[in-house]
Amino acid sequence: MVRRLNIDSDGQGGLQGHGGEQRAVLVYRTQSYAYWCKVFERDDLEFGRFGENFTVDGPADDEVCVGDRYRIGEAEF
Repeated sequence: MVRRLNIDSDGQGGLQGHGGEQRAVLVYRTQSYAYWCKVFERDDLEFGRFGENFTVDGPADDEVCVGDRYRIGEAEF
């Protein structure tokens, strides 16, 4: 369950930089994994490797702005 301050059972190690109302969920693009596989010369990077809660096939980084809202299931981010 996604809540205002966190996702149930998702703890953070350092609350100064993670969690809270504006930093409760990290979303990462599937396309970014292809980039990092190339940079690191690896083919074994699994989704979630960068600590994201959701890995999505979404808009490019230069198409996303602070304040944008997206819906994943019934939750709005």
